[in-house]
Amino acid sequence: MFWRTKSSSPGTLPAITISLEHAKSITYDYADTIAKLEGNICRDEIELPHSKRLIKHAIKLWIENENDPSVIELLKANYLILANFLPLSDSDKYIIDRHNKLLSLIKSDSENIDLLKESDHIPYLAKIRERYDAEHATIMSELNQLKH
Repeated sequence: MFWRTKSSSPGTLPAITISLEHAKSITYDYADTIAKLEGNICRDEIELPHSKRLIKHAIKLWIENENDPSVIELLKANYLILANFLPLSDSDKYIIDRHNKLLSLIKSDSENIDLLKESDHIPYLAKIRERYDAEHATIMSELNQLKH
């Protein structure tokens, strides 16, 4: 059975209501997470400490209530990094891991560049990149709509 609040319409998620302090706590959790990550431009959303939607809401709330321009810019930069987090299937993770291993081989010996050119994973990686580009465009649009 599906339940929804009166304020939500079919096909929409209910509104998130959190305090500014809770928003800051969520944002700090997220900042701690991204500070520890290395490597891939595309990460699995499950690596986030909270849902992507909740983190977006928390950062937006903080930005809307912040007066310090340097803090606002840092929050916007962290918001933009959310584009790196996508729902990734096991095959997506395999492709990304395979690509990173090839890049490591190339870094250690530039003669291995032909391995990358000949690899059959590139078309699949391009599809993941398209999803990243679309998410990045969405997040940029959301940032541009903020009050600050």
